[in-house]
Amino acid sequence: MSPITDKLWKKFFEKQFGINCTNEVVKKMKEKRVSFTWLQLYEAKVKKMAQAENEAVDRLAQPYKEEDAKKQSRKIKTCTKIPPSKRRFCGDNGPGYNLSNVKSSNIMKEVKERFS
Repeated sequence: MSPITDKLWKKFFEKQFGINCTNEVVKKMKEKRVSFTWLQLYEAKVKKMAQAENEAVDRLAQPYKEEDAKKQSRKIKTCTKIPPSKRRFCGDNGPGYNLSNVKSSNIMKEVKERFS
């Protein structure tokens, strides 16, 4: 990479991330005695910021996902097959309680016989 384009990438970096960030990068490179092209630094910074943004979005989206899951679990669900009713309705000849064993049914039989 030529020094001319490196200077341009430094200006892009400075314009995008500010003078303080640029000075901090220069300071860190001097402390660690390493050198990178400004294109590499720019791409790394953009990648780092995109990753931080994605993490922030995930942190914000997580509570909404949890709340939506709670709502879905409490949501009324429609059934296609209706289970048979266990209650016996008046006049229903379906399965229900058999009262023939009960003592009061004997009394009822006697009353029916008397008035019929």
